[in-house]
Amino acid sequence: MDKYKKRISSDYLTKTKVIIYKTIPIGIVQYYEMNYKDKSYFDLNNYDKVFSIDIFIGEDAYYNLGIGSTIINYISDYLLNDCKIVALTPESDNVNAIKCYQKCGFKIVKEYNYLDSLGNKTINTLMIKQ
Repeated sequence: MDKYKKRISSDYLTKTKVIIYKTIPIGIVQYYEMNYKDKSYFDLNNYDKVFSIDIFIGEDAYYNLGIGSTIINYISDYLLNDCKIVALTPESDNVNAIKCYQKCGFKIVKEYNYLDSLGNKTINTLMIKQ
């Protein structure tokens, strides 16, 4: 969690929160407003404001407990008060995450070739909720 301390500060553009479950930090959730370049890449320029969400739960023991879907529902509903669309871009082979997001009302739009933050090539699935 130490590597996320800078992101948790309130002045950072990406809002990052630690997920605590029964007093144990188990992951993070972050959201940010997509800039013009990101919206263009995902063909979302028709929308004035688009937020993107990322979630990471670090331990398998906390999967399939409903924690991820609870967090995603809460954050996406909160963001939809300020915009018309919220996006997620999980890696396409992350079937459990995609099922979770669908359960939360996100729809699959299409797959994209993508470079992750480390420069690795991946295939990601754009999912949106309105």
